[in-house]
Amino acid sequence: MDAIVSAAEVALFAAAIVYFGRPWLRARRLGVAVPLVRILAWRLEGVPPDLIVDAYLAQRTAGHELPLAAFHRTWMANRDRITNASELARHTREETT
Repeated sequence: MDAIVSAAEVALFAAAIVYFGRPWLRARRLGVAVPLVRILAWRLEGVPPDLIVDAYLAQRTAGHELPLAAFHRTWMANRDRITNASELARHTREETT
């Protein structure tokens, strides 16, 4: 019985790592630091971290040095109009320049 509980705990832990860690790992692969705690906070807040991180990475690879918090603010202000990362990147760039 203990082995079944332990296996379930390991599976649950692995699922949590994948769920919360996917955007973090994607950013790390590109050499960008995105705090894992911030991703967790976004998930709890109902903010899609994949969308924020993808928009942030797109701007970084395009040579724009916009702060990560600007993408969060832009999404919060325009959540009804933004449906993908490229729209979020464009809105954030327009609002910060």
